[in-house]
Amino acid sequence: MSAVGHVETIAVTGVSGWLGARVLEMLLAEVDDVPRRRLTFERVVCFMHGAGTLPEGAASDPRVSTIEGDVRSADDVVRFAAAAGPCALIHCAGMIHPQRYAEFFEVNTEGTRRLLDAFVARGECERAVLVSSNSPIGVSRDPEVVFTEESPFNPYMEYGRSKVAMELYIG
Repeated sequence: MSAVGHVETIAVTGVSGWLGARVLEMLLAEVDDVPRRRLTFERVVCFMHGAGTLPEGAASDPRVSTIEGDVRSADDVVRFAAAAGPCALIHCAGMIHPQRYAEFFEVNTEGTRRLLDAFVARGECERAVLVSSNSPIGVSRDPEVVFTEESPFNPYMEYGRSKVAMELYIG
């Protein structure tokens, strides 16, 4: 990969959520800023759950396509990986407000595992960026306490536990 960072496709999950939408907007703005861009790509393939919507402007951008699916479905993530082809993956999807606690693990842990397994099996993903949270480390009420990569796990509630399991899987 060159210093500029050229890949043909960026595959993004979670674009109907706050973080994923900002990532998509940033990617499109970055590639449009020709004099200063550090990243080039031809298209973005977005994996969208159900009734999710793209951020304003992205839906009409010819570089953006969508694949509807759910990270809980092996068939859906295999279809997403195939549609992305050679790519870089940015995984922002996650369950924050479940109907039942088990959904934290179904989406955040097992969904991430399923997604990575599908992309690794294709052998076309140049790199992957996966979003976690501070929740695996816990909560600090002291502004002087700074969490680092060396901070021990002390998960905050079931969401934090699901993200710990995800991080342990990634290694």
